[in-house]
Amino acid sequence: MPSEIEKKKSKTTDVISAVLEETLGQVVQGITGLAASEKKDLVMSFSRVLRNLRGGQFLGVLKEEWDEMREKGKIKEDYATTDQGFSCLQEILDFLEASAPDEKRFRAAKALFFNIAQESMSDRAEILPLTLLKVLKQLDTTELVILFTAYRCYRANKPEYVKVTGAIEWSSIIAKESGLNYGSAVDLAEEKLTKLCLIGGRIYVDRSGMAETKTFRLTGLAIELCEFIAQQDPGLIFKENEKI
Repeated sequence: MPSEIEKKKSKTTDVISAVLEETLGQVVQGITGLAASEKKDLVMSFSRVLRNLRGGQFLGVLKEEWDEMREKGKIKEDYATTDQGFSCLQEILDFLEASAPDEKRFRAAKALFFNIAQESMSDRAEILPLTLLKVLKQLDTTELVILFTAYRCYRANKPEYVKVTGAIEWSSIIAKESGLNYGSAVDLAEEKLTKLCLIGGRIYVDRSGMAETKTFRLTGLAIELCEFIAQQDPGLIFKENEKI
C-alpha cells in the first residue's frame, strides 16, 4: 500500500512540500499522543511537548513560505527533486528535531535554506551551500549573534574597525555592538567559532593578535555564510539604520 508521501509524489513534483506536510502531521500526532498520556508520563515529557510545539510551528512556517515561493516562481519546479534539495531538506528537518532552535536560529536556517533553493547565489551542482547549512546547524544563538555582529562591523568598514589587530580589542567591540556587554562573553564562543573556521585564530606567543585582520577576523567561509543569510533576511543581521 503506497505511503502518504508516495501518493503526494504522484500528484505533484514538489516532494519537499509533501515531506514538510507529512512531517508536520507526525509532529501533531506526537503532541496529541502525549496529551493523552498518563500524568507521570506528561511530567517526564514536558520539555518534549514544548520542543514539539515549537518545531511544529516552525515546520508550518517553512511549508507555507516554501509553497508561496514555488507559486511565485522563485524556486524552480524541478529543484525539489534534486540531490541538493533533498540533502538540504534533511539538514533542516534534523536541525528542527535535534536542536530545538529558538526564533533567531530558525530564521537564520530558513533564510539560508530558501536562498539556496532559489539558486540566486549558487546552483544545485555546488557543494558549498550544503556545507554552509551543516556549519550553521552547529551554532548556538550567542555564536550567531557574534558572527552577525562581526559581519556588520566588517561591512561598515569604519576606520576604528579596520585598524583592529588585537583579539582583546576585537572582543570588546563585538561585546559592545552585540549587546553582550562583556568581552569575556565573546571569548566563551571564540574556540568554537575558530574550530568551525569562521573566525581567524589568535596569533603571537601571548595570543594577543588575531588572524584575518583585513576582514575583521572573519574567514571567507563566514563571509559567504552571512551573505547568503543577509540576502534573504537582511533584518536578521543588519539594524534598520544600517546600509546593507
